[in-house]
Amino acid sequence: MKSLLKIALLLLIALPCLAFEWPAEAPQVNLNNRRISVSWRDGRPIAKRDEVFNFLKIPREGEPDVDLIGELEKLKTKIVQKADGTIDVTVIQEVIGGGEPIAPTRGSSQARRFKAEFQAQEQSKKMAPRLVAGGYRYVADTEYIRAFVVVTNQGLTASKGTSARGEFIDWFGKPFATHTLPVPPLEPGQSQEMTFFSMVRKDEANEKADKYTLRVTFASQGGVGRRLDGTK
Repeated sequence: MKSLLKIALLLLIALPCLAFEWPAEAPQVNLNNRRISVSWRDGRPIAKRDEVFNFLKIPREGEPDVDLIGELEKLKTKIVQKADGTIDVTVIQEVIGGGEPIAPTRGSSQARRFKAEFQAQEQSKKMAPRLVAGGYRYVADTEYIRAFVVVTNQGLTASKGTSARGEFIDWFGKPFATHTLPVPPLEPGQSQEMTFFSMVRKDEANEKADKYTLRVTFASQGGVGRRLDGTK
């Protein structure tokens, strides 16, 4: 029963092509919403192969002229002539695995190119070096506030030499000192220990000594700055 129903549906899809009577000529022919060049010979439309080979599923190489009616009879199509004489032809593509037949989408090659470019960009991001700052800070014996930080390359490729800017921030959220240090090139997984000095004494502002954070940012390449608490 299901097989008979499927055959009936396929016949209904094909009917517009079988029942359509082509005129002796037409002012314009559109194939899958795209205007194509057509000349008329003995009342039959002749198209250019390089314009229609993709839609008609024929080889790109061959005779430059194609008998449009002959090729369309091999396919499931829908053909309609408008009031102005224009003929609209839609080549119907079946969807494997069920679903409604759909017309071929335009720009599929462009979509594939965009997808390939996106995948290449994502792969490049995964392979890029990634500097991450971690560690702790403390007040030195000299009473100067300073921070000890470990910078690690957590990326999949070696990083280039860059600089790290340590910004000391008080408990009000305002920066009160900065210190910039060079970061040498690091291989994947390699670390570099760094000490940032604030040049601020603990007794100059007690709240800065007890509650402060350090924010580390990197120049010239994507690194991850980490904001660390100020516990000793």
